[in-house]
Amino acid sequence: MFYERLQVLCHERKLSVSAALQIMGVSSGNITHWRKGRLPKGKTLRRMAQFFDVPVDFLIGSKQESLAVQQEKLLLLFESVPAEKRADLLRQFEKMTQRAREDADTQ
Repeated sequence: MFYERLQVLCHERKLSVSAALQIMGVSSGNITHWRKGRLPKGKTLRRMAQFFDVPVDFLIGSKQESLAVQQEKLLLLFESVPAEKRADLLRQFEKMTQRAREDADTQ
């Protein structure tokens, strides 16, 4: 969760994670650990929160993701799919959302 939020925040600023960490003066040596679910130490979290102008709680996942963050995550996922597969993915997503709406209507 932390690393996903870090990626979204970097993407919003048109920076790679490595570039953002370099600007913040944070070692990129822990990226692999963060991808696996570990959290940075408190000082690093505070530095990141200040840089991105978000609460530390948001970075570590204590607060509900904003709609903007959810949209950004969807965009990042969509962009990670090869271009020739995107139309197929959109059709599948439309079917899933239709089923979810129908399920919500019957409850």
